[in-house]
Amino acid sequence: MKRKVCLSLAIGIFFFLISLGVNFVYSTIYGSISGKVIGEDTGEGIKGIHIVLYTLDGYTVAFANTDKEGNFQFRMLKEGYYSLQFVPPSPYLLSPYWNKSRLERLKDGKVKLEKGQNIHIVKSLKVGGIISGFVYKEDGVTPLEGVQIVAFPTDKYWDIPGVSSTTDLNGRYTIMRLEPLSNYVLQATQHAPHFHFPLSKFNVKVEAKRMTEVNFIFNMQDSTRIIGRVVSGVDGNALPSSDIFIDKYRVDLKKFIEIHAFNPDKEGKFSIIGIEPGIYKIKARDYNSEIEREDKKEMEIHIEKGEVKEITFLLDLPSK
Repeated sequence: MKRKVCLSLAIGIFFFLISLGVNFVYSTIYGSISGKVIGEDTGEGIKGIHIVLYTLDGYTVAFANTDKEGNFQFRMLKEGYYSLQFVPPSPYLLSPYWNKSRLERLKDGKVKLEKGQNIHIVKSLKVGGIISGFVYKEDGVTPLEGVQIVAFPTDKYWDIPGVSSTTDLNGRYTIMRLEPLSNYVLQATQHAPHFHFPLSKFNVKVEAKRMTEVNFIFNMQDSTRIIGRVVSGVDGNALPSSDIFIDKYRVDLKKFIEIHAFNPDKEGKFSIIGIEPGIYKIKARDYNSEIEREDKKEMEIHIEKGEVKEITFLLDLPSK
């Protein structure tokens, strides 16, 4: 009996020593990255934050979610450079900021892990603000569905991509997780062959944990408009697959800035309603895959308030 107990004890000690040795070896070869995600406003841990661990060339290594205390850990990692990307739920801001490229985001979250090292990170998340509102027709009552609202983080909205939302059946839109204490430019665009010129609202202030309401009214009866058609100069048929581009001349920048792009209807017709007075370049472009050829034309137009301009593009392509 004593021999069996001694044997069992010896076996247990043997495997315990082996496990210690294995753990020691692993601890000298592999490292780990652990951390905690807290709210910037409260300092308390945040549960359920999704974290992705990448290599710097974008390869996904592992996933993790924070526990109820906001803690997370990645184990058994080889030495090298890693990038941590945090994907928080609303109302926390996306991190990093949306206007950075993927490579920039990977560099922002860069961590160097040495052999056998254990790194601990504390990540602080900021609560964002919300812009919401309604889009109506000219009567101020009838909602408009399918209008795209884009929020740009600065007045340099021609250079920086924004965050968008589209109005629902009730004409409501909501844009969440915006950087607080910032001024935004809001641009509303109705996508259709009979396209309404984008409406803009400047200096919209956003505060954390608060909703800023901004409404738009589209006057589809506005008499200032450009009416046009895109047709084949070869056979005279419509080219509904063509792209229409609108560039506006910005006096302050001394150059043309692209405002929007859309497609004509099945008859090649389009209209730009409610266009602001000014100088524009209207461009039409199409590509015929059967003959592998592209053609494009452009016109420079100066339009006054209440004026209607009619234009026709003849592209040197056969209809499809």
